Amino acid sequence: MGLSGSINVIAALPSLQTLWLQVNTFNGTIPKSMGTMNSLQEIRLNNNQFVGLIPWSFNGSTSLQTLMVQNNYLVGPLPWISNTTAVNYTYQGPNNKFCQPEIGVLC
Repeated sequence: MGLSGSINVIAALPSLQTLWLQVNTFNGTIPKSMGTMNSLQEIRLNNNQFVGLIPWSFNGSTSLQTLMVQNNYLVGPLPWISNTTAVNYTYQGPNNKFCQPEIGVLC
């Protein structure tokens, strides 16, 4: 069954560098504050039940190298991440319904 619930508490961990929460039943939205966490380098939220948008706050991240959000229930545009040359950005999956196939393009 795995872990479930919201991940809003993550914002209380400003020094967090790696967040692996993949293959659980976490739900709700991805907190906007995660995109402004300066130490966060790797986020794996794939295979959960997250809904809504990937926060545009990730756009300003200079430390993020990996963002995996495939196989959730996400919608809207895909935010561009400043560190695009090093980022491992996976977002596909049958349940995600992004409005644009290109990263950084608004709906």
